[in-house]
Amino acid sequence: MKEKLAAGEDVIGLFQNIINPNITEIMGLLGFDFVIIDGEHTTFNPNLAEEHYRAAELRNISTVTRIGQNDQQVIQKFLDAGSQGVLMPLINNKTDASSVVDSVKYPPIGKRGLASGRGSAYGIPQSVGEHVDSSNQETLVTIQIETTEALEKVEEISSIKEVDVLFF
Repeated sequence: MKEKLAAGEDVIGLFQNIINPNITEIMGLLGFDFVIIDGEHTTFNPNLAEEHYRAAELRNISTVTRIGQNDQQVIQKFLDAGSQGVLMPLINNKTDASSVVDSVKYPPIGKRGLASGRGSAYGIPQSVGEHVDSSNQETLVTIQIETTEALEKVEEISSIKEVDVLFF
């Protein structure tokens, strides 16, 4: 999906708030580019979301997870389960957005911890260095602009080069 966005192509997706992963698989079969797993306003946790990531991979649809907490440990768990990106709500300023980038990206770009779980294919197909490089390049960072403060500071938020999408 990042390649399409970088090329200026349209991408079309839906929010998924139904726990059954068959819905995510159907979205892929219908030709959607991405699905947003809503971990902010639903009961999705990394375990439930992981089943959606598997269904999405089966049908070649990208996954982005809206995570309700700008907390590195929470973000990492969704990424380690297999999310291909995050949509972070309630980001008000550049400091908040930088914190998201730190949680999503591995060093030297961010501060994400490394684990050989499902999100890294258990460390089997790639070396650690290859996984770090590909994750840092491919994991989508989306910042949700939904407060007056964020709207007033949207230019400074958008100045962070690792922020791929602003969601209004």
